[in-house]
Amino acid sequence: MNGQLIILYKTFINMNKKLEQIKHFFRMIGYIFVTIWKVLRDKRTWIAIAFILWTYLISWFNSNYYTQSPVKTWQPMIMKRSIPKKTAQAMKPETVVAKDSIQKPKIQTEEELVKSMPHGDELWNIYMLESTRGKNDGCKKEGKWGGFGVMSAGTPACYESFAKAVERASYWYEKIRKDNDLATSTCIWNLGTKVNNCMYYQKYMSL
Repeated sequence: MNGQLIILYKTFINMNKKLEQIKHFFRMIGYIFVTIWKVLRDKRTWIAIAFILWTYLISWFNSNYYTQSPVKTWQPMIMKRSIPKKTAQAMKPETVVAKDSIQKPKIQTEEELVKSMPHGDELWNIYMLESTRGKNDGCKKEGKWGGFGVMSAGTPACYESFAKAVERASYWYEKIRKDNDLATSTCIWNLGTKVNNCMYYQKYMSL
């Protein structure tokens, strides 16, 4: 019996707690509604709501139905001028090559090469006496050049080029000519002995 009473008492206590929770919930609901009602009764609230709605409507209308003409992007106008062909050709830079600027390498003749040496006129006459200026040059049979009477070990010296033959002849003749006159030099060149008159010199003078 006592156990049943205890159970009933506990059940009653729990029901009271639940009722208190329910009452508290409804009191909160009632407080919220009262507060909303007080706010809605205030004119300033409606003005604020109306302003917010109006702003929203204007923004929505502008974003969807704004009818302002699109902004045109202006680009600069580029005008092409047609230049006559004659004028265009005249405007083109012309590369003028002076005739004097294109010079072909000058090839010296045998006479020019010989006479460019010291005592070249004398050497040119010796070339005539020794080989009739190359016509009787025995070195040409070997495809070489001599023709000035330069000797090597008792035989005519031959060279790979005419310029070399002229250079060696000039070298040896200058060694003789620097201490002797023309007559003595030509005689030494032909005879190998120092005399101031000889048949070779006489032939030289007759040229």
